[in-house]
Amino acid sequence: MAIPILNHLDLRSVSELQNAILHKTTEGSASNVEGKIIYDTGTDSPKVYNGSSWIDLGGDIRQVKVTADDGNSYDVTSGNFDLVISGDTGISTTYSIPSGGVPTLEIDLDDTSTDMTSTNSGVYGSATAIPVITVDRQGRLTAATTASITTTLTIDDASSTQDVSLATDDLQFLSASANEITTAVTKDGTDVKVTIGLPDDVTIGNNLTVTTDLSVDGVSNLDNTDIDGTLVVDGSNISLDSTSTLNIDNSNTTNGVKIGTATSGVPITIGHATSEVTVGDNLTVNGNFTVVGTQTTLNETVKVVENNTIEFEGTTADAHEIKLTGGEPTADRVVALPDNSGTIALTTDITARQFTTTIGNASATTINLLNSGASAPHKNHGLGADSTQFMIQLIEVSSGLTVMADVARGTSGAIAITFASAPAANAIRVLITKIG
Repeated sequence: MAIPILNHLDLRSVSELQNAILHKTTEGSASNVEGKIIYDTGTDSPKVYNGSSWIDLGGDIRQVKVTADDGNSYDVTSGNFDLVISGDTGISTTYSIPSGGVPTLEIDLDDTSTDMTSTNSGVYGSATAIPVITVDRQGRLTAATTASITTTLTIDDASSTQDVSLATDDLQFLSASANEITTAVTKDGTDVKVTIGLPDDVTIGNNLTVTTDLSVDGVSNLDNTDIDGTLVVDGSNISLDSTSTLNIDNSNTTNGVKIGTATSGVPITIGHATSEVTVGDNLTVNGNFTVVGTQTTLNETVKVVENNTIEFEGTTADAHEIKLTGGEPTADRVVALPDNSGTIALTTDITARQFTTTIGNASATTINLLNSGASAPHKNHGLGADSTQFMIQLIEVSSGLTVMADVARGTSGAIAITFASAPAANAIRVLITKIG
């Protein structure tokens, strides 16, 4: 069934009525209301009622207007309409009616200038030449020639220059000495790939300077070595004798000192089983925090005082605290706090949040629902003075359908419900839910 709308629908001149279908009926079955529009299934045409009769909105085209690119227009409101299509420069038009066929309008491009006759048609461009194409303002090809290209590649280094003929010469990539670099040339389809890398064993014939990080896989003996970066030793331990202290420090207060951040799942142990570990400042734990033993918290404002009780200190450290405890569950329970800021209400803080009544007296088109002080046909809801918290729904009692009317929320909790025509006595049920 359709949703009854008991007042006007104002789209405010900005909202569209999209994908709408007119009421399919006949003018004999429709009610004669001035301005009403239907789709008459008997005549397969749209119709509108003008107050005395139904007007058929179908029929022939009554106006044709053609506007050219230059702004000139041809407007025909009566009589015959003649449309002449003529070709511009280089464009021809023909009209024909084949025997037994349908009228045909052909629009063709004229042949190009004599520069592109059959005497110089063909393929332009080669391995040593590229095509040069000329087009006119209509986008047509008017001339085609070729231009030679350079096939020599010049390669320079610090002491010499060499020319490589792309048509005949080979360009080679070699290593100056063994165990310094490796080179490889491969071809994948039309892609030629040059790979330059390091061998498994690299020989450095002179000094090696590392200005950033140095990573060493395996056992490393680095005596008196100054490394301005990070030293990573995999597969071995960094050990000191019993008289030395290992200091790990970093003056960078943004990045600090990081341990074990390269690979997920690597266990990290700090201290011996009987050693004490001291954290000199705040400790942040991003994952689970498990304490095996006794947890002692100094200067606490929140603490666990029993197995199922959490104690909160107030703004003043005194003998009065707030304790949060759980009941006796008979199954696993999950209590989720909302993603919002505010004060959690107790059951004793919750007041009336729902109201329902029936309205209508067959004469009033506007009925007011007030927080207090209403007299018939208006009524009191008693839900408070902030009407913006109210969610309101209207139901037609006789059909059970949700209906629509103008609902205006005012000050002091006032609600004005306006209908296009007065509803019958108690014909509309109002449901109000207070949210917030």
